Amino acid sequence: MELVASQPSTGGFFSSSVHIPTESGDASIAKRESAEQPSQGIFLRWMVEMQNKLIVWWEKQANDERLKYKEQEDAKYRERAEQLHAKVRKEFEHAKQEHELVKEKNLALAADHSERREEVKKQLEEKKEEWRQHGHEIATKWGVEQTKRNHQALDEKHLEHAQAGQLVRNESQQTMHQIDVNRADILDTKRSIVHGVKKETGGTAQAAHTYIWGQKKQAANEIKSNEKEWKDMSAAERAAYEKHAADNHKQIDATKVKIEKVRQGQIEKNREVVSTERELKQKHQEKILAKQVTAEMAKRTARDVIFSSRFASPEQVKMMRDGIKAITSSPEKLEELAIKHGVIKSSPPKQTDMPGSPYRVAKSSSRSPLRSGSPSNATS
Repeated sequence: MELVASQPSTGGFFSSSVHIPTESGDASIAKRESAEQPSQGIFLRWMVEMQNKLIVWWEKQANDERLKYKEQEDAKYRERAEQLHAKVRKEFEHAKQEHELVKEKNLALAADHSERREEVKKQLEEKKEEWRQHGHEIATKWGVEQTKRNHQALDEKHLEHAQAGQLVRNESQQTMHQIDVNRADILDTKRSIVHGVKKETGGTAQAAHTYIWGQKKQAANEIKSNEKEWKDMSAAERAAYEKHAADNHKQIDATKVKIEKVRQGQIEKNREVVSTERELKQKHQEKILAKQVTAEMAKRTARDVIFSSRFASPEQVKMMRDGIKAITSSPEKLEELAIKHGVIKSSPPKQTDMPGSPYRVAKSSSRSPLRSGSPSNATS
């Protein structure tokens, strides 16, 4: 038999897109099945597709178990939160009652303290009134005589101060008069000394002034001659320095020209070397690329030959037919078929059965739609 038509989607667990032979009563289809068989590449692709479908089914089962575990943990959390909220409400009510008791106690204490404060204020006012009466009596009895004594004592003090001030002023006037007399005597003495010195040294002073002026003039002339000599020397040295600097600039310019010629020559040489290296590298890359293209074409040709020339065995064709039937019926049969033909060693353990798994949940009577195998609820 031969049949390479595509298996149509039946709306079950999976729908296969691999072209495989299927059973049919049509005679023309039976003739084509005897003449053609699916290639080994088609069979391998179908094997990979079957493994992928099993992985998807296992992941759906694990996700369903995780959702159950999450629902159970959320219920526990809500129950625990409700217990804590009830406990907090009770504690708040108890704290509110305690607060009210303390508030009433504080209000009673405040009223008692207010009464005591009013009594103390009243006693203080009475004491102040008694002391005011006592002071008024003392002032009425002794105030006039004390005022007279105070005025008499103040008058005596003012008189003593006036006498002392007059005595100080008299002494100050006498002192200032004596100072003026002494200053006038000193000025007269100095004037007499100055007149006597002028009479004795009148001609000598003029000669001294003339001699000093001549010395200063001679020193000024020497300074001027030295300054002129220094300026001439400085001008000569500056001219020599400028000539030397000009010669150095000429030598530096000539050296720069030589260096630029050498640099340009080195640049041209480096360009030639780089150009040569670039050509060699490009040729080497072209050779490598040609080898890679040749090897890739050889690999592709060999792979095309292998996948186009080899055909699946009758056992593999039967396995593909059984797999299509299992896909359209339930994922459990597909898993049994994969284990039977050695596609997989065994089904992975469930997360709820693994020791130490965080997703171990309590068993319940309800079953997941994916586990029940219902095609309507387990569509890929």
